[in-house]
Amino acid sequence: RFLYNRMNLFSCLFFDKITILSSSLASLLKLPSKKTLILPLGASVLDETPKRFDKIHLIYIGNLEKRHIKRTIDGFYLFHTKYAGRVSLRYDIVGFSNNMDDEENIKTSITENNLKDIVIFHGRKNHQQLKEYIQNATIGVCFVPQTPYYDVQPSTKIFEYALSGLITIATDTSENRRFISDVNGVICQDNAESFCEALETVYANMVSYSDIETRKSLSQYNWSYITKHILLPILNN
Repeated sequence: RFLYNRMNLFSCLFFDKITILSSSLASLLKLPSKKTLILPLGASVLDETPKRFDKIHLIYIGNLEKRHIKRTIDGFYLFHTKYAGRVSLRYDIVGFSNNMDDEENIKTSITENNLKDIVIFHGRKNHQQLKEYIQNATIGVCFVPQTPYYDVQPSTKIFEYALSGLITIATDTSENRRFISDVNGVICQDNAESFCEALETVYANMVSYSDIETRKSLSQYNWSYITKHILLPILNN
C-alpha cells in the first residue's frame, strides 16, 4: 500500500492540476496543495418515495469484501432480541465479494442467529434494481472497518442513502463524521455491540426524523450539483 501510494504521488507530479475525493486523502498521499483540487464524491437520487420512520428496515448496498458485514448482522441480532415484537424489523443485504468467504460469513451469521425470515442476503443486483429495496427501507448501513486507509475514504453510500431519505448508520471514520449528523444518521464503532447501540439510538428518535430534512442535509452532493458548481469550473479553468 505504501508503494502504491507513492506511485500515485509520482504520477500526479506530471500534471498541472490534480483532483481528489477529500482533503484528508490528499494529505495521506502528500499531494502538492497548490495544484490539488477537491472534487467530492456524490450520488444520484435512487428513490423519491416519502419515508415514514415507523419501522427498523435496514439496507446495505455495496461491496462486501473485507467490510465485516457479519458484525452488523450480529448487532442486528442483539437489537432483535430486545425489541422483536415492538417494531417491524428487516435487514436487506445487497452486494457481492470476490472472496467467497465474505458471503459465506454473512449466510452463516444469518443462519446461526436464526434470522432467515428477516435478514435477507440478495447477492449482486444491478443499479436499476436498487430502487425496490430502498423504497422499503428506512435505514442505510455504511459499514467499513476503522483503519487508516478507510478513515480518509468518503463513502458513496452515505450520499445515496441521504438523498433517498434514509437515515444512515455509519462507522466512525474521519470522512463519515464530516457528513453524518443528528439530522441524517448515527455514528458507531465497527463492532456488533456498537451497531446495536446505534440502532437503539435511531429507534429512540424515530419520531424526530424527517426524510425531507435528511435529503436537504447532503443535497449539495447530488451529482448534478457537483458537476455544475465544482467539476465544470475546474474544467473551464
